[in-house]
Amino acid sequence: MDDDGLDPALLHDSDAAVYVTPAHHYPLGARMPVARRVELVERARAWGQLVVEDDYDGEFRYGVPPLPALRSIRGAEACTAYVGTASKILTPDLGLAWLVPPRPVLPAVREAQDSLSLGASPVAARALAHLIDTGALGRHLARAARLYHARRDALVAALSARLPDLRVSGVEAGLHLVLLLADPAADDRATASRLLERGIRVEALSDYYLATPRAGLVIGYARMPESRATDVARAVAAAVPR
Repeated sequence: MDDDGLDPALLHDSDAAVYVTPAHHYPLGARMPVARRVELVERARAWGQLVVEDDYDGEFRYGVPPLPALRSIRGAEACTAYVGTASKILTPDLGLAWLVPPRPVLPAVREAQDSLSLGASPVAARALAHLIDTGALGRHLARAARLYHARRDALVAALSARLPDLRVSGVEAGLHLVLLLADPAADDRATASRLLERGIRVEALSDYYLATPRAGLVIGYARMPESRATDVARAVAAAVPR
């Protein structure tokens, strides 16, 4: 992983599959550029690998042009399984998700679905289909994107004003950002605990590492009113180590 997300050059021909969230890598928030998407598909086709494309945060982007899904790249339909969910665009309570697998994998997917009794509520599925068919879902996403964009802008501006020396990443899409602490080895778990005592829940970036961690805070803003951005930034500034 780097600032452009997953690096296909670091994969091995012995890898059976790769799981990727190219629209907004979690948690650092990189967007995979087109060149890397093409390279990933080409490697997967050449090596017979399966690419699982989770369209995580693909619905919300701010001030940047849309990028094509891996699945839409020429030749990707033979090696890419596209996964999406209604959890963020509507609510996780619906329990709705979708999978578009490569055609050769489809029989195995159906068999697994039957054997595990996986399925969606027909009522919820029909309701979602109605929202799509009538254009209501598109209008809802447009309104939601404007709301989240405003909340993101308010939080980024407040953090920049209070902590101008710290880097904020992952702001081009999604519903969260990452504040990188000045000391990469700082105790970000302790910082997250201090913020929780103030009623602000964030995640420690180091919790997401398998190897040497990088200290930071993963801050979601979907439910943060714009009017609270300054308060949140003030609390973060008081909690982070200097």
